[in-house]
Amino acid sequence: MTKPILYVDVDGVLSLFGTPHDQPPIRPDTHFLNVEGVGHLIAMDNCRRLGSLQDRFELVWATGWEAKANRNLLDLVGLPGPLDVVNFKPGKFDHQAHWKLGALEAHAGDRPIAWIDDALDAECWAWANARQAATLLVHTETAVGLTDSHVDTLVSWALDLS
Repeated sequence: MTKPILYVDVDGVLSLFGTPHDQPPIRPDTHFLNVEGVGHLIAMDNCRRLGSLQDRFELVWATGWEAKANRNLLDLVGLPGPLDVVNFKPGKFDHQAHWKLGALEAHAGDRPIAWIDDALDAECWAWANARQAATLLVHTETAVGLTDSHVDTLVSWALDLS
């Protein structure tokens, strides 16, 4: 059986913004990464969590970073090789309210998918509910990113598919 696709955003999932109210401003599990002059605070625990999903999912970058994600994050995440990347061509999918939906729809076809992102909106949820194939959306908080609870949800969902 083919694994479901897991579309992975970077900002707000692995690269954090802001500070959760219940945690100190500097988290010890982070790594500063400079990508083309832009600083990113990468949560190493979140990278390990993502790496733990590679046996259950086909991981695919679904981020504005596009190919930069493979160049800058594979070693940090601990993934063996380049992941497939969804390319978001400006203007190509203007009919969609959320800028990623058209490209994700074209890439996914009729395969089951999960999508983890910090910027899911009502159009994303409506799109997911309308898909014929199994679809799971996982919303993250920008200051926290991918959590153990998210991983548990994703693994449980993938197991239910098999």
